[in-house]
Amino acid sequence: MSISDAARHDLYNGLTELLGLDRADTLMAYLPEFDPKDVATKADFLELRTATKADFLELRTATKADFAGLRADFGSLESRLDSRMDRVEARLDGLGSRLDRLFLTLVAGFFVIVAAMAGFVFTTL
Repeated sequence: MSISDAARHDLYNGLTELLGLDRADTLMAYLPEFDPKDVATKADFLELRTATKADFLELRTATKADFAGLRADFGSLESRLDSRMDRVEARLDGLGSRLDRLFLTLVAGFFVIVAAMAGFVFTTL
């Protein structure tokens, strides 16, 4: 039910006579002026509810599709990482055998140098 400006003015005059000017102003301040077109109806709420449900359903569907895409992306990334790690492990295995040969070569070279120096020392005595 909308209240016309004339009815508001009549209410204000009656309150002024009954309560006084200050109290009437205070009470009227609690009665907001509004346009009846701004009041939401049950139909407005039902329409909003329907639209909100549709939005949530759309969001849920899009989110599921996005997560499915992410799972697929992570799956392919995981397989690529696994293959790279396998190649790194193979190279490290090869590096270990190379380091073993280098160590043996250095040890053999050290013994050759020690033997050469010992031979030099014994020949000069």
